[in-house]
Amino acid sequence: MQDDDDDLDTSNTEGSESQSESQSESQSESQSELHATAIEGRRSSPKKSKDRRKSTKKHAEAENELRSQVEAVQGQLRAVYAEADRKQSVVNNLSEQVEKRSDAIRKCGAEIVKLRKYIEDVDQERCRLHLQLKSLRKTTAEAEMEANRVMKAMEDEDPSRGLHGDTGGRHTRALAKRCIVLTEENRTLRRVAQDCAHERWQTAVLKSEMEKMKNTQHVQAVYIRKMQALPGKVSAYKSTVTMQEKVIAKLEMLIAGRRAVNSGSTDDGEDPSTETKRSGKGPEVERLRKENASLRWRLAMAGTKSSIDVQGQASDDAGVMLKMKDTKIRILEEQMVTNAKAAGEEIAALHMRLMEMEFHKSDSMHTSTEGVMSTRDPNS
Repeated sequence: MQDDDDDLDTSNTEGSESQSESQSESQSESQSELHATAIEGRRSSPKKSKDRRKSTKKHAEAENELRSQVEAVQGQLRAVYAEADRKQSVVNNLSEQVEKRSDAIRKCGAEIVKLRKYIEDVDQERCRLHLQLKSLRKTTAEAEMEANRVMKAMEDEDPSRGLHGDTGGRHTRALAKRCIVLTEENRTLRRVAQDCAHERWQTAVLKSEMEKMKNTQHVQAVYIRKMQALPGKVSAYKSTVTMQEKVIAKLEMLIAGRRAVNSGSTDDGEDPSTETKRSGKGPEVERLRKENASLRWRLAMAGTKSSIDVQGQASDDAGVMLKMKDTKIRILEEQMVTNAKAAGEEIAALHMRLMEMEFHKSDSMHTSTEGVMSTRDPNS
């Protein structure tokens, strides 16, 4: 039994060895055939291989160039983003300042309204005092006429009766009463004169405060007008960033198309230049290059000219909003000018009224002193 098993093992090993030898021979024959076909293919198409190598080299150079352009544009885009963030922070700070200045302007406007109301009240009080002064002057004139009449009557009477008669006593009592009335009127006139002087001083103080508020409001309006021009620059930067993003997306699509064309041309053995012409990517590349160059030039001009030319690239909506804001500011300035003119006219009218009151006051004081002196002469 052992001999039979040994015979079977030897026969199996011999069969496996013969099978492996046959497989190795078949593989070597197939490899030799493939090698021969490859050698024949290389000998038959040397020009195609050279064209393929040239096309792959051109594609690699074009791809490297496009990558360098994309990297440059991305660097510029990062710089533009940083500049836009900086401008946005500046605009936020300026907007806060504009809000503060607007609140100050509103407060100044409210104070100006209060001052105008106070000036109107002062004007009414002056009118009342002027009427009171006229009535006092009329009363003083009547008292003077009565005193003169009494003095004349006393001179015409009989001097033998003198002060001991009934008529002399009556005249003396009448003159004493009139003197008391004139003294009270003199005190009243002095109080009125003091009130007029105080009102004049208050008017001068209000005038100076009003001038200061007008100057402050004018300066703040100019500052706000300057600050409202800055959002246009930020919108211009944003539009430039969006244009750069579009260009980068187009360049990435172009690189992907070039890769697809390169892989297809290497597989099919076709010239990639003909495939590019067929797909219509040649003029697109030239247009993108021109657009990229124009964008770089615009960015350079934006850096050198303080974004003056970039501001022209802003959208039409931003321009319309800026025009509307400028119109509102112009209308507010015109209203402020008209209000200032009206206030100047009011101040001039107040000056005229003050001069009239001073003139009437001096006249009344002069007449009152003359009346007092005339009443004292006969008593003495």
